[in-house]
Amino acid sequence: MISDYQLAQRFVESSGMRWCDAVRLVLDLYDHVPENVRRSADACFLRMKEMVELGAEAHRVRHATRSLSEVMELSISARLHRRFATRSDLRYFARRILRSVPEAAGRPLRAMSTRECRGILTRTFHTPAQYRKGRAFLSSVFAYGVRQEWCEENPVLRIEVPVVREGEIRPLSMAEIRRLLDVAGRAEFRAIAPALGLMLWAGIRPNEVRRLQAEDVDLRRGFVYVKPRHSKTGGGRQVPIRPALQRWLQKHGMPCAWSLSGWSRRWRSLRAAAGFEQWQQDVLRHTFASYHVLCFADLPMLQLEMGHRSVELLRTRYVNVLRLRREECRRFFECM
Repeated sequence: MISDYQLAQRFVESSGMRWCDAVRLVLDLYDHVPENVRRSADACFLRMKEMVELGAEAHRVRHATRSLSEVMELSISARLHRRFATRSDLRYFARRILRSVPEAAGRPLRAMSTRECRGILTRTFHTPAQYRKGRAFLSSVFAYGVRQEWCEENPVLRIEVPVVREGEIRPLSMAEIRRLLDVAGRAEFRAIAPALGLMLWAGIRPNEVRRLQAEDVDLRRGFVYVKPRHSKTGGGRQVPIRPALQRWLQKHGMPCAWSLSGWSRRWRSLRAAAGFEQWQQDVLRHTFASYHVLCFADLPMLQLEMGHRSVELLRTRYVNVLRLRREECRRFFECM
């Protein structure tokens, strides 16, 4: 009959472990068993077995991870419901990070620290605005990794968000607006004239205008409808078509001219032909907001028409009425 000692010897030898190592491991486990459980050999054995199983699971979880480049790709693929342009932006940030810091591609997500992530952002993005967007992208990658249990926490959340100091965007004057409208009436620019009207008198963003369909502009009911899937923020809204815009659209037709190929090139050409060598991003949207405030004095209404979540952004970023007069703002919406 085989003794317990002989049976244990066979187990240890078949495992390839040395006796002293096996004994040391058992004693380490035994040290963590409470005194009252040690009184029963069977209870002690079951507790030590449970500790081994829990430790094995914890070890599996700790080391179950993916590389940063893999998680970037998987997190982008998980957002197939987002617009093509949004996914293109995400892929741009992924490529830029991996091109600037190639050694980060194979880093296990679980092993990456806040310091390492901060270094990646610093080497990749060189302005506060770029850094802020890059931080948001990298944070979304780690957030996806946390949900998949490939890392325990999101280290990017501990990285400070840089302050982006926005420069003043002056709304266009009535004379500048007239220059744009006069040039848009030329034959070579007539195809994008409806887009100009929608950006100017309805505050629609350029990329939102490009996604509009004919049925989204309802002259009979007097509204422009920006569907959630077409808006920048993912929220739908409707903007009134006021008299100046109504007449402009009736004059220049209602086909989906703003969806034609080469739209961006034609829009740049129109601005240049109107004498705008420098053009600030979204200046037409800022013009709409500033004229709207003086004309209607209703920030909540403007908030809805702009599609913002609060009026605070309007106060701090969009509204600039220092050089405007109330009468010309009324004329802007009524009989431009």
